[in-house]
Amino acid sequence: MITVAYDPQIFLMQGRGGISRYFVELIKSFKQNPNLGVNPVLINTNVINEYAISDLKGLEVHDCSGVLQPWRELLLSLIKPTTENDWDIVHHTFYQKNFLKKYNSYVQAVTLYDMIPEITNAKGKFGNPHLAKEMYLKNCELIFSISNSASDDAKRIYELPKLQTHLTYLAQSETFAADSEIKNPRQNKYILFVGNRDGYKQGSVLIEAFSMIKDLNEMNLVFVGGGKFSTAELELISGLSLNNRVSQVEANDTELNEIYTQAQLYVMPSLYEGFGLPALEAMAANCPVLLSNTSSLPEVGGTAARYFYAGDKDSLATAMREILTNDELRRSMKVAGANQVKKFSWNKCAEETANAYRVAI
Repeated sequence: MITVAYDPQIFLMQGRGGISRYFVELIKSFKQNPNLGVNPVLINTNVINEYAISDLKGLEVHDCSGVLQPWRELLLSLIKPTTENDWDIVHHTFYQKNFLKKYNSYVQAVTLYDMIPEITNAKGKFGNPHLAKEMYLKNCELIFSISNSASDDAKRIYELPKLQTHLTYLAQSETFAADSEIKNPRQNKYILFVGNRDGYKQGSVLIEAFSMIKDLNEMNLVFVGGGKFSTAELELISGLSLNNRVSQVEANDTELNEIYTQAQLYVMPSLYEGFGLPALEAMAANCPVLLSNTSSLPEVGGTAARYFYAGDKDSLATAMREILTNDELRRSMKVAGANQVKKFSWNKCAEETANAYRVAI
């Protein structure tokens, strides 16, 4: 049995999101399938991540939410001695350089999620959160990547042509399924967007493209998550006379599944994605999917999704109209989507990860 310790970075930085979902599902799979031969442990069981709090009870996690408490816990994780721990591998969950230095006496693993800051110049609240990513890729013995696109971009941008990565695709949560009971039926037809909207996510481009489909005035546009509309977004919506047709809501995963299931079309117009997990969630929930033709999205959508030219609102509007006005096309996309999601599973991700762990030690 290989003991793998997961550092606390993402569990103390992210309340919810794709990266923390990845690690929680991975750890759950190892706990539920002991035959995989991996014993997962948390370096710090104090977390703020809601997925870890709800799904990793067997690891005795504790909610330490608060204004400064997460940063205190990160600091304590760096100060605490590690010499007495019987770990085979430390798997880092993000890219703070001090964690890489702290655990350099162990076999170290890291996951490459994307090259978003490097390609789109996107920044977090405190600047570029990926500043030590290159250092991790150069110094960790084991590197996972969630898409071929991310690996290729890292090799090119960091000039690391010999970078060796293990491809481990993500998967949708079991919450997202087409046969779930709908407790909150929605009366209007709508196009769906999920997540953050600004910058490279191209939420405003979707709003502009939506305004161009003037012959489908019964259609609405629903944004889930990402916070309330900004002043600039409200001005754009108002300027296009879409106040009564564009809305934003928050939803947990169960509620989101219902929203996916009832949508006419899910759209991801991003200029770049490391994976694009909502596309899989939508297909699992029996929703047709339209994606920009860039980065990892063709890997995820395959032939089940339809594509448009990234950043081109005319191409997006044309593709949306084609799908929304063709019931037979939407039916065939739903069938193709149901088959596409079968190619991805957390058990498969865990099995491939476990195999790489064994090779590394």
